[in-house]
Amino acid sequence: MQTSIISIRTPFLTLLLVFTLTACSSGNSNSSSSAPLSDTPTGSTPPPIGVTTTSNGVITGFGSVFVNGVEFETDSTDVVTDDDDQGNEDDLEVGMIVMISGTVNEDGTTGDASKISYDEEIQGPIDSVDPADESFVILGQIIFFDDLTNFLGVTFETLEPGQIVEVSGFFDGDGNLLATLVKLEEDDTTLKLEGLVENLDTSSSLFDLNGVTVDYSLAAFEGGTSEDLADGNLVRVKSSMDLVDGVFVADVLIIKNEDGDGSRGQGDPINIDGIITHFDSPESFSISGQPVITTASTNYLVGSAVDLELNIRIRVKGTFDEGGVVVADHITLQTRHFLSVEGAIEAVDMVGQTVTLLGITFLIDSSTHFIDAGPGRIRHFSIADLLVGDVIELTAGETDNDSEFLARKIKRFSEKDDNAVRLSGKIDGVDADQLRFGLSGFTIQVTAETQITQKGKQPIDAGSFFESLEEDSGSVVSVTGTSEDDVVIADAVQLRKSRTKPDDKGKPDDKGKPDDAGKPDDAGKPDDTGKPDDKGESDDDGSGDPDSGG
Repeated sequence: MQTSIISIRTPFLTLLLVFTLTACSSGNSNSSSSAPLSDTPTGSTPPPIGVTTTSNGVITGFGSVFVNGVEFETDSTDVVTDDDDQGNEDDLEVGMIVMISGTVNEDGTTGDASKISYDEEIQGPIDSVDPADESFVILGQIIFFDDLTNFLGVTFETLEPGQIVEVSGFFDGDGNLLATLVKLEEDDTTLKLEGLVENLDTSSSLFDLNGVTVDYSLAAFEGGTSEDLADGNLVRVKSSMDLVDGVFVADVLIIKNEDGDGSRGQGDPINIDGIITHFDSPESFSISGQPVITTASTNYLVGSAVDLELNIRIRVKGTFDEGGVVVADHITLQTRHFLSVEGAIEAVDMVGQTVTLLGITFLIDSSTHFIDAGPGRIRHFSIADLLVGDVIELTAGETDNDSEFLARKIKRFSEKDDNAVRLSGKIDGVDADQLRFGLSGFTIQVTAETQITQKGKQPIDAGSFFESLEEDSGSVVSVTGTSEDDVVIADAVQLRKSRTKPDDKGKPDDKGKPDDAGKPDDAGKPDDTGKPDDKGESDDDGSGDPDSGG
């Protein structure tokens, strides 16, 4: 009997973007030439050639830089990072949230970047790690991740208190941070925070930033002076020392320009990816702090207006009005369900832009995250580099067409010698009498030998386990076992945290942020690629089993 490694997961936040994969105009062989999908609706007029635009979103690939479904050429791009204002493309990584200033071509899927800016949201030592909650804490900030979070140099399994990591991500309306990149820092020990000033006390030179008290009495100011500091300012602080009695003592305080390069005006286009941090109605809300309104002409590429709510992640394409509010032309909503499959590629279709694993064909577009964690680690990795027989992990999202799956992430790594079947996802049926349950379309058989644990890996008996499944239809379960005649015989089952809604991850009120606490879209921070604790694998190392520990 032939067995395959299978992995299915359902994280609390995902984003489904339907855009076009196009060829890099430089002729790089790592880019494909077909474009079956586009975020330009049928019958609509694409933007004119060379239209100036701003795009805030997650880097999903290289060979040029892919952000928000657009392939931006970088031959003459100024790259500015927190550590280097004379950087280059090699300083960037998949998962970084960047702000791009440039132009978009008539096709709406290619363009030229004149400037790319990146600052991480937080950098510092890990305070604690909570495997049961699938979260960790840095400088008091609770950080979550999803299947698209890119882990570099570390995995969620190997995170330990005291390690210094860099995190790029989106704040939600509760003040939690959804990481899109988690990178281990071995040389840079500088503490860094970015956010909105709260509770400013000029007499004591103190304010709160993301729930952390900042002392700026010794700070060197950039972008303004202490006289310019006010509640609501977007600032970035750095410190060369550890917290002093829980206080962040800033060496540098940067007041950020809330209008980016100051060139925005009425009618200027914007493409922004983020989380709804304030919600009044489907017609009026904020995405990562940027006010957005919809109209009768707003086109929903995935989902509909009734799906909009606080803490949902979306992408908005529109223009600024005279008051600085984004009028949405197109909105793409997330899907909350992932299907992840791990195994050997059975077919690659360059014309149709698809790959096939375990008999399932997955669409690929320019928003698909490409990560090569194999021994060769190709940086400009794309569908053109995939071969039949390559072992990959493919994370897909549902589309509005129930029969289609869109690949959100493809990660290639060294071939595994472990033939176990591993699944993790939301249950879709329970038969307690037969000790069976459904998991994302698979039938799972529990036996007397099955080891069953709950959150925190505490043992639980089969009766209590199935009772929990029947009580909570949103239960998330991880399974390790073997496949026999289309049934997975479970060796181990773990009942994980149920995350049927993103805001299930509440944060204590004293650490929360106001509803509009997300980054303004012009802050250079407007998506997807990590692993739950039982799935983690460093994306810069093709060795090891990403599914161990679950």
